[in-house]
Amino acid sequence: MSRTKSKAMNPIVKKNALNFGLIIAAVNIFYYLVGYLAYKELFVNWAGGLLLLVTMIVINVIAVSRSKKEMGGFISFKDGFTAFFLTWLGASLIGTVFNIVLFTVVDPDFGKEVQEMIIRSTIQMLENFNTPQEQVDQTLEQLKGQNQFSLPNQARGFLTNLIVGAIIGLIVAAVFKKDRPMFDDETLDA
Repeated sequence: MSRTKSKAMNPIVKKNALNFGLIIAAVNIFYYLVGYLAYKELFVNWAGGLLLLVTMIVINVIAVSRSKKEMGGFISFKDGFTAFFLTWLGASLIGTVFNIVLFTVVDPDFGKEVQEMIIRSTIQMLENFNTPQEQVDQTLEQLKGQNQFSLPNQARGFLTNLIVGAIIGLIVAAVFKKDRPMFDDETLDA
């Protein structure tokens, strides 16, 4: 006998993706608001950015783990990936919209200020690594010629973020995957 599988998204996965995606979005927005209102160096602080990324990954993993637990300790690769990726997608979308509004509507001058901080920070880092002056000048010209807060660059950043999330999500889904045994009590009851 063949079992037909439902094509609809698992409601547990959907609920957890939404809830944890909102948590990550709130954390990201809080980080950027603190940077905007009180400590603008957060926008060029690599340790803060790394901490934000690790926090995002950990919360996504918790979304997958919670989904697995709520499904009786079993989760398919598809559901694991969906839980991770939808969480990542929701948080990324909300964060990108927030940044677009902040840097293009609320305070476009702040974007220019952060861009200057990024340029200074990058040049300082290159000089600390004894990069030849010609390369430093070339990098400086490239950075001055771009606005990382423009709508096209924000969209590119969003798509890059989704690709990174998909790759990490595939790995997490493979780690958490645990199929329900073919002849367990729940299957026999159906």
